[in-house]
Amino acid sequence: MLLMVMATFCMIFVHYGASLALFEVATSDCFRNVGMALAGKGMQMPLNNTVLLAGSSYCGYSLDLSALIRLAGDVELNPGPGLTATDLEKALKAQREDIRKDIADMKRDVTETVTTETRKLNEQLQEMSRKLDGLQTELTRLDERVVAQADDLEDLRRTCDAYDQRIADLEEKLEEMERRDRRDNVILYGIPEADNERYADCQTKFVEAVEEVLPGKLKYGDVVRAHRIGKKRADKCRPLIARLVRTVDKLAVLSAREKFKACGKGVSNDLTEMQRRMVQQAREDGNLGYFRGARFFTEPRQRSDDAEMRTTATHDQPAVDRRLTRSTAGRAGAGASTQGHGR
Repeated sequence: MLLMVMATFCMIFVHYGASLALFEVATSDCFRNVGMALAGKGMQMPLNNTVLLAGSSYCGYSLDLSALIRLAGDVELNPGPGLTATDLEKALKAQREDIRKDIADMKRDVTETVTTETRKLNEQLQEMSRKLDGLQTELTRLDERVVAQADDLEDLRRTCDAYDQRIADLEEKLEEMERRDRRDNVILYGIPEADNERYADCQTKFVEAVEEVLPGKLKYGDVVRAHRIGKKRADKCRPLIARLVRTVDKLAVLSAREKFKACGKGVSNDLTEMQRRMVQQAREDGNLGYFRGARFFTEPRQRSDDAEMRTTATHDQPAVDRRLTRSTAGRAGAGASTQGHGR
């Protein structure tokens, strides 16, 4: 009989231990979370029959706690103040409300922060947009001004081109008029110069010099006017320029260049300033420059005197003596102004 009772107790103890171990494993995580929640509220959670029943219901486990209680007796593993299922439900509900409130507060704070920052960004974007609009307006105005100035510059360029062409035409006409005005002029070199020499004296000396080379060719009345050109110098006599009545007499004088040279005198045509520059440029380039009519010719300069003393000439512009034009090219200032008296 005693052996049967002891066997029965051993079976109950084994069954109770296995069931309790299974229950603790299944509900340990859930009770741990609930215990932490209650600890935050300043409460303790005793592990009695009521707590086990509520915990098993809350955590979703269906356990036969009454059988365990009947087997184990009224034994509490975590003694403390009693806690009913209603208190536990209220604690859990309060915890959920606190969490919900915290989440709502966080959501409100985040929403307000995002709203404020978004408003600031919108204001900054609007300010930048206004500035960009102002810059765009200013750029448009500048573009219009640039286009207007470009049009003005184009008009000015066309006007300047027109003036340049007009000036070129006037210079060409002036050159033509001056060349025609000098058409009957001839210059003699090596004619002795006296003090206080008058125009009549110059005219007489010019006729006498031509008469010495070309007897009977020129009379006093064939000379319109004669005078000296250039600045007066004590060691050298100035050239004598004369304007003849007929062009044919001028050509005859120029054709006798070699005869004048034999007498120690020189003769040349009266060139304009532009013509003298052209001859001078040809000389600097190592060439011989001369005019035949209105056309200018250049050719390599020869060493012989015959090549330097070209006598070929046509109607209004005979050939240029290189040695004699050295004097005429240098009389640009006062000499050029005095030529008007002989025209």
